[in-house]
Amino acid sequence: MLLRLYKYGHPITILITIVMGVLLWLPTLLNPNWAPVVTEGTQLYSQLSALCFSNIHQAQIAALVLVLVESVIVQRMNMHHMITESQSTLPQFFYVFAMAMFTPFCDVLPVAIANFFLIVALNYALNSDIQQYNQMGRFFLSGFWLGLGVLFYTPTFVLVVLLMFACLQLRYFNLRELVSPIIGVVVPIGFYFYYLFMTDQTSVFVNEFASLAINRNIHLNLTLPVIIAGGFLLLKVIVAIMIGQRSLSFSKVITRKYYSVEMCTILLVALAFFIVPSASYSCLLLAAFGLAFIMATYINGLNTKFWSEMLFLIVIAAALVVVIYY
Repeated sequence: MLLRLYKYGHPITILITIVMGVLLWLPTLLNPNWAPVVTEGTQLYSQLSALCFSNIHQAQIAALVLVLVESVIVQRMNMHHMITESQSTLPQFFYVFAMAMFTPFCDVLPVAIANFFLIVALNYALNSDIQQYNQMGRFFLSGFWLGLGVLFYTPTFVLVVLLMFACLQLRYFNLRELVSPIIGVVVPIGFYFYYLFMTDQTSVFVNEFASLAINRNIHLNLTLPVIIAGGFLLLKVIVAIMIGQRSLSFSKVITRKYYSVEMCTILLVALAFFIVPSASYSCLLLAAFGLAFIMATYINGLNTKFWSEMLFLIVIAAALVVVIYY
């Protein structure tokens, strides 16, 4: 019944998703002794966070609100672009779902801010019209928004390749359009460097990017229920990717291109996680956008029968196990 409501885009599912997001955040918010194992974000983020929040729990509440807002934007993008060829509300659900998995051990807010700018950047890129001759301005703006994300969470810079890939997928080859996202990313970073230079703080800028090369040894104390539930969720993601690739032959050309952009998001984030020394587990949250649509495509392809409903409920239960028993 629940999966049927999501697949047909019933308005009540928006409320259910909000409730589910709050439930997944509650174990962290209600634990007075909670402290994140992984704390990240640039110095700019740290300064703004210190001004706005008196403790880490307030930052997590802000992250919850921001993630819920982002999920609404993701859903509207699906309605506008028909990324999954359906009007289901599953992308919104899986976006909240993916972000919530890291709340027990991660300070989510800096990556949530970076994801907000990434979503806006991708919205500009996906709005590019192949019928128009020149879309340099649109791809420049997509890079500019991504550059703002880099100022809050440095590893976001790797996703400039995603914008270039989207340009190649959605448009004919145009070198100036391909370079536009790179220039867009550089502009806000350049303004930030200019501000630091004028205030004699250039060492902050240098240290920020030098820190990318510093290896971080972070160990998570995972309990057996978390390992089993997390392993099940990872297996479902792998299955969703494999089945999604096979089902694309029956989809529209534009849908296949969108799916390639989603896969590129996940591959780039995974590459950054393994190659960038300072990238920790929270880096994986940057893949939430792509993961939301890939999982939605997979679940949309299931018949709305008893076993698919059960699978959907088991996925939700596994998520609750991860956040409660960590």
